[in-house]
This record gives sequence, C-alpha cells and structure tokens, in this order.
Amino acid sequence: MSDFLQGSQVTLLANFLDSQSQPITAGVSGVTVDVYYYLGTGTQYFDVTAAPMTQDISNLNRFYYLYDIPQFAPLTNRIINYSAMFSGLSIQYTETASVITPLSGSVISPGSVIVSGNVVDISGTGINNAGVVISLYGGSNSFITSTVTISGLYTVYLDPGDYYGTFSAAGYQTNIVVKTVPTGMPFFNFGNTTLSQNAGGSLVISDTYVIIADENGAEIPLSGLRVSLFDKSLVESKPISIAYTDANGTFTMSANPGMYALLVVGTQPNNTVFKTAYDIEVDAMFANASSTNFRYLGTSQYSFLI
Repeated sequence: MSDFLQGSQVTLLANFLDSQSQPITAGVSGVTVDVYYYLGTGTQYFDVTAAPMTQDISNLNRFYYLYDIPQFAPLTNRIINYSAMFSGLSIQYTETASVITPLSGSVISPGSVIVSGNVVDISGTGINNAGVVISLYGGSNSFITSTVTISGLYTVYLDPGDYYGTFSAAGYQTNIVVKTVPTGMPFFNFGNTTLSQNAGGSLVISDTYVIIADENGAEIPLSGLRVSLFDKSLVESKPISIAYTDANGTFTMSANPGMYALLVVGTQPNNTVFKTAYDIEVDAMFANASSTNFRYLGTSQYSFLI
C-alpha cells in the first residue's frame, strides 16, 4: 500500500513474471488499469476506468500509466485494478493506495520517475531478494522507499534529485552509494550495483571518516567512500572485502586476524577526491572506543592500490 499526495502525478506500473519469476517480454496484451474508491455510501466512484497502459519500448515487460490526482481529491483509499491477457488467459491484480494531503507532512509520496536497476554479484549475476533502501542525500537523509529484488531486478518511484541507495543481501557486504535521478525523464536506470561476498572473517572492523568543516571543529561525515581490504601477503590480488561508508561516514566489514592494506577512495563534499591507503593490523586486542579490532600502522606505500 502506498501514499499519494493530492495534486500530484503518479506513475502506475505493471510488470509480468512467469512461474520462475522471470520477466515476460512477449505475449501480454490488452493491459488496462482501473482506479476507484468508496466514500462510505457503497457507491463506487471512478478516477480512471479501463484506461490502456503504455508499453515501455526500452523494456517490453513494463507497462505504465500516468495517474493525475486532483488537488482536492477525497482523502480515502484508491483501489487499483490491473488487467491483461496472456496465452488466452485473463490476468488481474489489485492493490490499494491512500490519498493524503500535502499538509500532513508525514509521508513522502512516490516520485514521478520510474527508476530501475540491478543488484549483482562480482560475476554480474543478479542477486535474488536483495534489499534496496532509498533515502534523501543530504539534509535530513529521510527514508523514501524500499523494495527487494527479483533475480537482481528492482523498481522504485522517485522524483528528480540525489539519493542514498543502500543495497544489501545475506552473505554480501552492504553497498551504500549516491545515486542521481535526472529531470525530464519518465524512466531512469541506475544500472548495476555490485555486492561483494563477505570475507567470512571472525572479527568485525569499523571506523568513521570525517573532515573538519571550520575552526570550531565541526565535522562533516564522508559518506559513500569505497573501502577495500587487501591481504598484505597477496597485495596485487582482488580485494578480500569491500564496504561503503554510510551517512555518518562509517564503514563496517569482517576480517580474520592479520596484516592488511586498506584502500579508501571517494568524493568529499567540495567535490575533490578523497583517496588514500593504510597498512593495518587486525586483532581482537585492538578493540576500543575509537576503532574495532584493528589499528592503523601508517600510510601504505603500495601506490598500485591507488
């Protein structure tokens, strides 16, 4: 169930999947949508009656309808019926959505842009049931929406702007990245977001990166930094683990006791590049209030990491 704001335009979306949860891209026809509501009198009022949905030529599995909600639309649940034909059979699906007033300020409505993407492993294979959480970038970092993937695919509704995307799945490192939805496009694709498998280490290591903003010592978190962990005995190999700093500038990953190189790369608030590498030692004896189970040994001299 979703919340729609009075006076807004919402994109209603229909996708069709087979019994193996794979997208159906051919054979679906006659896709329509009905939207109606009741006001307690038993009378059915229609906002939309059997309107045809438009097929997206860039993704034949996707049908959409632009639903305009009047500025003074009744504040009650809408019932949304989707209908279609496939292999001679009728397909129907029903969902509900409540219309709220913008003055309530308690819920952010779905956006006007249909945003899709893929969550994949390092081989490029889609990860099923991966979690996708979208929040505002900057300011309050308010939660916007969330969903789960089907064979790596996901779809969310967003307005143009900048967002944090938090992508996670069991057995994988969480990936937090900044994503931008441009203006003037009904559809946008975030592309692939890659999750690396957990290192399987016995210890959790974590730290926070910030910059000092002024002479009073105010701190600005460095979010979205990519933190890569390399085994010092195999320094030219792929990273053992990858994590991203969250809205507070904090990363978390797992590692076994030992010597490592830690590569940190990203963009600072002034759009300059933050890029450095450290030698670190992981051991449970180093757990304290400022770092977890590891200590910094100094800046790494392995320039190839940069």
